[in-house]
Amino acid sequence: MDLLEIKGLCKKYDNREKSVFSDFNFSMKQGDFIALMGPSGSGKTTLLNLVSAIEKVDQGKIQLEGQEISDFGIQERTLYRRRKIGMVFQDFHLLDSLNLHDNIILPMTLWEKDMERIEERFLEVTKIAGISELGERYPMEVSGGERQRAAICRALMNEPKLLLADEPTGNLDRKTARSIMEYFQTIYKKSSILMVTHDAYAASFSKRVLFLEDGIIVKELQRTGTRKEFFVTILTAMTEREVEE
Repeated sequence: MDLLEIKGLCKKYDNREKSVFSDFNFSMKQGDFIALMGPSGSGKTTLLNLVSAIEKVDQGKIQLEGQEISDFGIQERTLYRRRKIGMVFQDFHLLDSLNLHDNIILPMTLWEKDMERIEERFLEVTKIAGISELGERYPMEVSGGERQRAAICRALMNEPKLLLADEPTGNLDRKTARSIMEYFQTIYKKSSILMVTHDAYAASFSKRVLFLEDGIIVKELQRTGTRKEFFVTILTAMTEREVEE
């Protein structure tokens, strides 16, 4: 069974003439790491919002682990995001008034009352991320890469089935971006990853790249060789798309 399955998805905004998605179909399996690429307005972020149930579909079905989420009410959507979805954003979305420790454990404290278990999980995720010694520091006291690692740790606290990442390296330099993507490579087998990016370098760390245009998957690339080889393949595909336009 697919981890995520989307069938006949339709989505339109009142302020746009064209639909974002019209009969869109997509699936991914447990252990997938997929990068979504394409021009602005192609539907990438909208897709993340629909999968996370931040927005509702107009028509069609979205299933995670066989569970239909399209018709969830407000409370069901909140519980779904809390238990099954992790979210990472370009701008980190950390609370400046909380130290990294409290930022990271916050999602888990909403439902888990066992503080010992919460602290165990905090140590698990921060050790892998290499920031276990930074818990007492505040977001403005650490680097951009450390803030993004903290944001990823927060997203992983509840052991989500699916991690949704929207331009996670967009505000990072190349060296820091590489460390974040290498971190992603250590976690996708437990928490599958669906990532939006404009960066071919970041996308080259994934297993599959899907090019989206006007709500349609126009090209798919599968990684078969090294990351560097995949990077060249992605760049070539991007150049070809630009030439066609």
